[in-house]
Amino acid sequence: TDPIYDRLSVRRKRLIVFVVGYCGMLAPFASTSFLPSIPQMSKDLNASPEVINYTVAIFLVTIALAPLGWTAWGQLYGRLPIYLFSLPLCVLGSLGVALCDSIASLIITRIIQGVGSSSIHSIGLGTIGDIYRPTERGRAVGLFYMGALLGPALAPVIAGVLTVQDGGWRNVQWFICGATALGVILVAVCIPETAHWKVKRKIARETEEEKGARKVAKGGWWYAFWEVETSDGRRGFVWTNPFRPLRLLRYPNILFISLNSSVIFFANYTILVPLTYTVGPRFSITSPAILGLFYLCSGLGSIIGSRLSGIQSDWVIKRSIHKRGGKFVPEDRLYSTLPGGALLFPGSVLAYGFVVQTGAGGIPATVVLLILSGIGSMLSLSACITYCVDVSQQNSAEVIALNNGIRYLFSAVASAAILPLVKAVGVGPANAMSAGMGWIGCGLVVLVLRYGRKMRNWID
Repeated sequence: TDPIYDRLSVRRKRLIVFVVGYCGMLAPFASTSFLPSIPQMSKDLNASPEVINYTVAIFLVTIALAPLGWTAWGQLYGRLPIYLFSLPLCVLGSLGVALCDSIASLIITRIIQGVGSSSIHSIGLGTIGDIYRPTERGRAVGLFYMGALLGPALAPVIAGVLTVQDGGWRNVQWFICGATALGVILVAVCIPETAHWKVKRKIARETEEEKGARKVAKGGWWYAFWEVETSDGRRGFVWTNPFRPLRLLRYPNILFISLNSSVIFFANYTILVPLTYTVGPRFSITSPAILGLFYLCSGLGSIIGSRLSGIQSDWVIKRSIHKRGGKFVPEDRLYSTLPGGALLFPGSVLAYGFVVQTGAGGIPATVVLLILSGIGSMLSLSACITYCVDVSQQNSAEVIALNNGIRYLFSAVASAAILPLVKAVGVGPANAMSAGMGWIGCGLVVLVLRYGRKMRNWID
């Protein structure tokens, strides 16, 4: 019932979701665009494929940790200043990657690229939490992820096409540089400040001015832009602890949901990272462009699952509110995760490993299972993320940064370890391990579904 959710029109809200979804695709695009290019980069930079994979892992660690700092400052300054400071860093980092000539320079510029691109998945979802009520939020988060997941879906295809042109893998980095520059323009033109405390101060200033009182903010829009959430409304740089979001891990429900999200990402990376070395040899495919189409299948499934999850989770929560006589219980949203988390995702990961290991079913079965794994992962992941926003509205960006950090750390481990693991035990057993982790994650969600309210009350 809070009128702060009604300040923006439906059309403006959708535009905001589109822009943050577009910017949200940049970090995963930058990550997965490396995958089809690994053999070429290995030759160009005189490094083994394993070493190139380690740079992917370093990038993932960067986008895991950097949002903790962005979120801490976002809590102080609001959303918009973080967008307009972080995205230009990604432009510079992408420029540096395109020009690098050694592994050392690649690592440094990839870290800059990762720091710049990493703010969106926490600040962006915080923005959605700012403008949508809980009963509308699931669909909005689903739409955000539909946009964000276009990155990993399209990156290998675009990278595969650009890599075979003159300039090779560097063409991809020039593409990312231009795409991020466009994102800076879209944010500057289309996204207003949405942080509730900053919006309420703006309303107070407007009210004072309407009464003929002196202006509250003497510096005009520049003062308001850099205003800090303190009682005296300071501006300028304020130091804050970037690891402050870690305090939310004392809530078992947040910890369990974050671990579930992390094992889903771990399993996805055990499929995607070695795909060039598993699907390629199995079906005698060597073209980066054709291999990129297999990545597109997984991304297509994620996009479908993201849309379905948003609709399903909002339907579940509205039905729950009706059955409970108007009472909102955030844990009820987690019922929508069970079909994907318990059956579709781990089952398809397990079956995919068997198909690629044995060749049974050929390319059609591989394509179908990649799509199903994408759908299953998002049926679980999207509703879990929305649940985190539901239970931590005042700290929505922090809880998303924390969830993002843990899952990308898991992804970094998967990226670094999966090729040696596949070589040691085979793709089938490796995927069986990932499927088992998926079932464990689903079990943690069931515990939150059953005991989540007690967990929150116990800590509070």
